[in-house]
Amino acid sequence: VFHEIAGDHWQYYHWLSLLLYAGCGLVGLGFLKRWVFRENLLLSYAAVIFFLIHPVHVEVVANIKSCDELMAFLFSMLFLDKFLRWVTAGSKSNLIVSLVFYAAALLSKESSALLIMLAPLAAFTLAGSPVLDIFKKSIPVVLLTALFALLRLSVSSIPQVQHDLAAEPYMTATLLQKVATVFHVLGEYLRLMILPVPLIFDYGFRHIRYVEFNDASAIISFVIYLILTLAGIWWTFKRRAPGFLLLAYVSGIVILSNLFFNVGPMLAERFLFTPGFFLIAAVVYPFKYVLAANRKRTGTVAVAAAIGAVCRHAVRRLCRRPSISHR
Repeated sequence: VFHEIAGDHWQYYHWLSLLLYAGCGLVGLGFLKRWVFRENLLLSYAAVIFFLIHPVHVEVVANIKSCDELMAFLFSMLFLDKFLRWVTAGSKSNLIVSLVFYAAALLSKESSALLIMLAPLAAFTLAGSPVLDIFKKSIPVVLLTALFALLRLSVSSIPQVQHDLAAEPYMTATLLQKVATVFHVLGEYLRLMILPVPLIFDYGFRHIRYVEFNDASAIISFVIYLILTLAGIWWTFKRRAPGFLLLAYVSGIVILSNLFFNVGPMLAERFLFTPGFFLIAAVVYPFKYVLAANRKRTGTVAVAAAIGAVCRHAVRRLCRRPSISHR
């Protein structure tokens, strides 16, 4: 649709990406304020600021193709907000609008189908709704997902086997090598969220090699993700927000890791966009208790730390932008 308006003028697509990126920040802020941090406005802004200025998200804006990531995030957050309102308030208008947003998210990127699991999980942990009520009100979401799956199968032919390492990077790996390398890559995703150096716009075999399960990086990554998953499950049973945030991150990044089905590249920074939002919110969440203990002093320290981090990451993004723009 936008191509009919802008034609082949790439500058307009970058402006569209910037507008969508800003919209993602606003929608993410609204979701965190309303359902995660609630009474703590400072932490909502801190989480969104760290999310927006994180250097790993440069590719999402600079790469025109990544508009699907931006739109999927935008519509997914809008859907979750409206779905939680539907579960808590019961207004049919919220149901209809939530289904529209869910359909838009599915059409933006197929991995948005993960919301069929995340939406009830959010209702259980963030809204505190009864399980039976969640089950009943999730039925329209399940039906829409099934309809999308049928439409997807009806318009797509059976894919041909591609003997191309660029499209199927684990084609020559054994099963154990594939699983071990996937966990190695999952560890790299975590490392990029903590220490985004170096950032590369095209990760290939030069940067990621096949590893075995005797490789320390695969073992450490497996243990970390196991801990994150178990912690998420534990917090979920406690009906605490970190449970939803951790499980949303783990499920969101694992589904794009080639573990269960082929998605193409071994590692792509754009895949961190939506899962990274939940991970950052989970990291920020414990500061809720720190601020409650000494609100004035810790608030000042938090603002100073946020300003320093913003300046640091802004410099990194400006230094990286030309290398992506002229690739």
